[in-house]
Order: sequence, then C-alpha cells, then structure tokens
Amino acid sequence: MPVSCLRFWIGCAALALGLFAAGAAQQGGAPASLPVVPGSGPLKGERLYDNSHALLIGINRYPNLRPDDQLECAENDAVRLREVLIRSYGFSARNVRLLLGSQATKAAIQDALTDLADAERVTRGDRVLIYFSGHGKDVRINDDSRGGFLLPADAQVSLLKPNPATYLRTCLPMDDFQRLMRLSPAKHVLADLG
Repeated sequence: MPVSCLRFWIGCAALALGLFAAGAAQQGGAPASLPVVPGSGPLKGERLYDNSHALLIGINRYPNLRPDDQLECAENDAVRLREVLIRSYGFSARNVRLLLGSQATKAAIQDALTDLADAERVTRGDRVLIYFSGHGKDVRINDDSRGGFLLPADAQVSLLKPNPATYLRTCLPMDDFQRLMRLSPAKHVLADLG
C-alpha cells in the first residue's frame, strides 16, 4: 500500500472510531492507558473508550508463492501504523501486537484474534483495530458459493489455480475471522483487511 493510501486509511480509521486523543502527542513517553475524550463537538468531554487494542499484520514474503506474487511494502506499512497509533492516537505499546513476515503464520494470527475476543483482556469499554497487509483471495468453493481468505505467511496455495481444499487447510477463512470478531466484547471493532 503506498504511503498516501496508508495516510488516507489512518484518517478514515480516526474518523470512524472517534479517535480524538487530543494532547496525546504532548505527553512525555508512552502512556499506560490514554482514555479517548473528544475536545469538541457533541461528545465533548465524554470518555469514549477505556482502552485501545490493535493487531497489525504485514507480510511481504510468502515462501510458497511464486516470486511474482511477493509484496514490497506490507511490513513497513504495519510498522509505521504501529508508530502512529502509539504516538498520536493513545494506543499503549503493550496493547499493539505486531506480526511481521514469517511471524504471521495461520496459528499466530488465530491466536492473536482469539486474544482480542478474550473478555479478561478486552472489555466492553474498549476499541479494537485490526490491520492486515498481505494477500487475500476470493475462491470458488463450489458452483453455488465462494469464500474469502486471508493468506498467512505459511499459506500453501496457488493464486493462479486456487484449490479450495488448500485454502481451507492453510489460510484464514473470512467467515472464521468475522466469527472471532463478533465474539470480541469491545465497544467497537474496526478491521482493514487490505
């Protein structure tokens, strides 16, 4: 994703979630928890979120895909988004999980998503942001249905000749992703899946 697209996305995420962390940039060091309180508008002075959580995934290299299918900027975009969330939007560094390259396996992504559905970790007053920069694929499952998939770093599939069985076995179906997010107790969940 080009830098200009990343900036646009961050702006949209800020608007959609009400990320009014006024004064976050002036605070020394990373705050343990910065409540989100709008400085103006109809919600001025109201605390919108108790805490903020983010899962940021960036995958440039897929060992099982063709050389032409490799990406260049996905990991850098995830790293830069982490910096922006912590510096300007009140996210605590300990609540921002970053999975890059070979770390972003199917098991690691599922584990991180499960953490965001854990009521002992994420509460009803929290917000959750999920960002995935890597390959995704829409695959015909049969004559009547299609399925969307996020490709983890360890995916063993072909983008040119998709076999539904290999996608089901080695990728993250969007249906599973959506189910895990519906289980999250967070007040708001925003996902950008590239």
